[in-house]
Amino acid sequence: MKKRNLSVLTAAVLGLATLATGCGNAEPATQAQSSQVSQENQSTQDNQAAQSTSDEEGEVTTVKAARVFVSPPYNYNDENGNQTGFETEVIKAAFELLPQYKLELIDTADEDLLTGIQTGKYDFGFKTAWYTEERAKTFIIPKENSAATTVGLLFRSENADKIKDFKTFSEFSGKLVPLAPSNAQYSIVAQWNEENPDYPIDLQAAESFDTSEAISWLLEGRYDGHIYTGHYYKNNIVDENGAYHQFNDQLSWVIYKAIATYPLFNKENQELADAYDEAIKQLKDDGTIYNLEIQFFGEDIYQYLDELSAQK
Repeated sequence: MKKRNLSVLTAAVLGLATLATGCGNAEPATQAQSSQVSQENQSTQDNQAAQSTSDEEGEVTTVKAARVFVSPPYNYNDENGNQTGFETEVIKAAFELLPQYKLELIDTADEDLLTGIQTGKYDFGFKTAWYTEERAKTFIIPKENSAATTVGLLFRSENADKIKDFKTFSEFSGKLVPLAPSNAQYSIVAQWNEENPDYPIDLQAAESFDTSEAISWLLEGRYDGHIYTGHYYKNNIVDENGAYHQFNDQLSWVIYKAIATYPLFNKENQELADAYDEAIKQLKDDGTIYNLEIQFFGEDIYQYLDELSAQK
């Protein structure tokens, strides 16, 4: 591999969003987007999360759902400003089966979503969030997942003949870009190390880092691998309009597993979470979720899930 001047990388990524912890992993909105979101949400700051109205058929409860909207194909706004994406459409379909609730989607940034759910500003929210024990203490995490994300290893293409999976990565060097312990990706590697003591990955803790920094470290050879989700790889590196597409020929990715993702509900909304579970079960049974997977991914992402993916 020809070594590129890493200053190009710095210029290419200047001003880009950092990778959000936990993926849940949605990368935060840009400064302009965050500012816009802040203005849009200011008027709702003092509103109660659920408001009851009446129609001819009886009482209907308005449910406020926060959405991190900068993570296509899961959650985004199309060219006409319509709220869409795989996870968004699954949530919409679920509430179409729940006439007792009226769904109100509110676009926001990652930090506001989490804080807003805790304080009751929002009844629930979604951002392709993975299950973690820490989150389970703070939010109601339903039994049924709303989506699934693929997670794998990003590495230099020059090592593609040697790195095929976690095991061969361990044998190659196991030098992984540090991860924050609060990040759900950290727990994935920790679990691998616990279950595969003969093929450990060098898991170092870091308070935080941004995506550009991680990719820079990979390209310069400081580390040999970085935990990265499949849709980030496609959107940011493979896509010709991606933020890091200029490094597409230098970076490769292999899948490790799929991780179930869940909406997060306010602790007072167990009844709502239970109703959501029943609706999602129906959508899985009648093929709606499968059809949405084909529409947004071109394949069945759920097929990559295994018994350990939900970690529940």
